[in-house]
Order: sequence, then C-alpha cells, then structure tokens
Amino acid sequence: MAGALLWWVAGAAQAEAPFPPFLITSTPSLFDLGALEPKPRLKGSLSLGGVLTSGAGNTSSGNGKLELRYRYLRWCNRATLSALYAAQNGVATARRYAASDTLRYGLSARRFLFANVAGLQDRFAGYDYQFAQTAGYGLRVIADGPQRLDVELGAGLVQTQEVDGAPYQGAVARLAAQYRFKLNKRTRFSQTLETLADRNVYIQAVSALSVAVYGNLGLQLSYTVTSNTRTPPGVPKTSTISAVTMLYAF
Repeated sequence: MAGALLWWVAGAAQAEAPFPPFLITSTPSLFDLGALEPKPRLKGSLSLGGVLTSGAGNTSSGNGKLELRYRYLRWCNRATLSALYAAQNGVATARRYAASDTLRYGLSARRFLFANVAGLQDRFAGYDYQFAQTAGYGLRVIADGPQRLDVELGAGLVQTQEVDGAPYQGAVARLAAQYRFKLNKRTRFSQTLETLADRNVYIQAVSALSVAVYGNLGLQLSYTVTSNTRTPPGVPKTSTISAVTMLYAF
C-alpha cells in the first residue's frame, strides 16, 4: 500500500540525475545517506526485554520490536512490528501492539517523498484500533558529520475505533522527525517524534541510547512518551515507558 502511494511520482523523478540515496544503517528507525546501492540490501534488528517480580505483588512485563530495512537505488523501506504487555497479580495493565511501514523515494541528497501506513491497538489508552495512511514530503535538515535530522510532513486518512465508541474515519495530518547522533563507534543516541492530528492529536516521542556489546549484540535504553488529547473518562492522556532491552542487529 505504501508503494502504491508513491508509484505515480516515480516516472517523473526518474528523469532527474542520479544522487546518493538513503542508506539504512543499524540505528533503529533512521534512514542515512550513502553511496548508490545497485544491489538490493536488507538489514534489520530485533530487541527483547522483560521483567518478572514476586513477593508482596506479582508483576510481569515484556516488550519486543522487530525492524526490517530494505534499500535499492532511490528506494528505501522500513517496516516495524512492536508489542508491549504488562500485568499485576495476573491482571493485564497494559497491552499494546503496533505495526508500520514507511517507504521513501529520494529526489535529491536531502529531499524525498514518503508514504506511511500504520496500525495500532491500545485498549488501555481507549483505542480498539487505529489505522492511518499518509503520504508527503521529507527533508534532511541536518547532515553534519555524526548528526542527522530528517523531517516529514504529509496528510492522508485515518480509521479509528474507540473502546465503547463508534467507528470514525476522516482526514489526518502527519508530522514526523528522526534525529540521530553517533557518539562513537559503539554508542548512538536517537530521538523520534510522530504526530497524527485529526479530531484526536496523537503524539509519540522515543529517546534511545544504543551501545554495541559484542558482535551484533547490543544494549538499548529507551524512554517513550505517548499522548492522546481524546481519551475515555478515567484514562490518562499521557503514558510513559522506560525500557532496557537486548538488541540484535543483522
């Protein structure tokens, strides 16, 4: 679906001169610039974490994320799947599943078109499901040595089913940003921001510090803030997740 949103622009853009397209690095959720890649390249990462405690209260939690990144010539694609579960004394207190796919088509070394499709289920935030399909324009604002900052702005459609509510479909605007700072060969810091605005304004910001430990194995510390302006009575509008996960890059 993401590819179909960009297909109509490909013919006109092919007439432009070649440029260094976006190279997807092992840094989660970021596209990077690199030399033209004439052969298809697939990379990815898998992160897993969990906590079990017992005593005065039994608690358990687990989270995981799978990310696949594909690059060929001017095209770059990133697909992600993530899940979060938490329980207290056998009663679920958080259950969140998310999936997204972002396709980029480079117009120059700094400019690109994008298409994004995303799905979310988070009943504890008041949403049985939310699907969004957006497309738009992106710009690399910072490309200075170890730092990268990309910004995306687009629009599309959203379909939402609130818990104990009626289905909703309407137009949506999307603003996203991805920042990366390579501290050294083994350590990277990243921040991502995504905003979807329709009758509800959904904002998610993720800060992460990744450290290579041995070979393809690494350790990641992350802090996620999620906010919704429209939630059912009694449901907090803002939630946070602090996580320590093992990261495997391939």
